[in-house]
Amino acid sequence: MTRTRKAAVVAAVVAFSVPATAHAARVSGVVISKDKTRGTFVLAGRSGAATTVRAPRAHPRLGDKLLVDGARLAGGMVRARSLRVVGHTRHATLHAVVVRQLTRRTLVSAGASVISLWRHGSNARSLSMVSNHRRGLTAGSVASFGLSISSTGVTQTTTTALGVTSNVRIEGHVVSVSPLVISIEGLPITITVPGGVTLPPGLQPGDELELTVSVGADNTFTLVSADDQNAEEQQNAGDDDQGDDNDDQGDDDGGSAGSGPTGSDHGGSGSGGGDDGGGSGGGDD
Repeated sequence: MTRTRKAAVVAAVVAFSVPATAHAARVSGVVISKDKTRGTFVLAGRSGAATTVRAPRAHPRLGDKLLVDGARLAGGMVRARSLRVVGHTRHATLHAVVVRQLTRRTLVSAGASVISLWRHGSNARSLSMVSNHRRGLTAGSVASFGLSISSTGVTQTTTTALGVTSNVRIEGHVVSVSPLVISIEGLPITITVPGGVTLPPGLQPGDELELTVSVGADNTFTLVSADDQNAEEQQNAGDDDQGDDNDDQGDDDGGSAGSGPTGSDHGGSGSGGGDDGGGSGGGDD
């Protein structure tokens, strides 16, 4: 093969390789939330930005510092191909949008996930930078949360209000289609579906749905758009065994993690149950 033809072949290989790696992603951060049902966990980066990582067979602990390589999916989620524990911490920062304030918890939206943060009354200091937040954070408030991480959950220790947004990204499981009710962290929330906005075809109770909603007065939500997560999961089902390179880091039993497999994966139950905290929906409204 001549040098010119070799160059042409190399150029063709490079040209076809670019699209395959165009959505490659490397993310790092602290594990602040896990969802065993979805097979996902949420990383909070150094700047406070959140990323949801899909790795059904991985079992990181809350507070683990991870380095994840994978593919960036539509909507911003990362499907892990490999992950590595590089440390452990009990503190993190999260930038998020408030979905709802409960009696003892705050539900926030960040990185394509809804995260439950425990709130210890006056222990969470409000450092409001917005004059109209006299009653604290409400649905649509944008804030930076200082977090304390333990084996039983994540608690907000400081809260800095940064502003307000009209739209919030939420995800949950369908309780009913008409009216549209979504279960978020065990809390049923009714979503108004205006005329002209359509739901995914074939939607039924139990399906996972990712929504963009507008926030109205008195904690009301109106649908802006909806993504059928079940369809995306089926499309990517063949990749669900990815992200298992270091999935035996142990469970949420405290202690520090090394830079590699540590402990053994006993139980693997995660801490999601602790975050849900005994169904506090009764004091929401």
